[in-house]
Amino acid sequence: MGYADDFADRLVPDTYLNDEPIQLSYGDPAASVLVPERLFVRAQCIARAYELHLLPTIEIYRKTKLTCAQCERLLDETAFVATVSNDELLEAHLGRIQETVAACVRHPGRVLSIEGP
Repeated sequence: MGYADDFADRLVPDTYLNDEPIQLSYGDPAASVLVPERLFVRAQCIARAYELHLLPTIEIYRKTKLTCAQCERLLDETAFVATVSNDELLEAHLGRIQETVAACVRHPGRVLSIEGP
């Protein structure tokens, strides 16, 4: 068994089934997205490594609210993280995050709420 086998579970969705979720929403419960805590933190770590500004600073253990301008920044940063990662599981969650954040950008009066456990 090699190192890749030892860590293969990190790329399997079932590994994160019991994670506390990070919820991103803008008031419409049907449009909210839940991301396993460890995957959201993984995206933050990648963003931190590339010295991005917004994603690494989101405090997941309290409610964070983002304006339309901040949502535009978050869209850019999550898109960048997706392009530098070869983690298909993370990319899928980043895509769902981007859909929700983009809905806020399209409607400037909306405020995005991010809340963790």
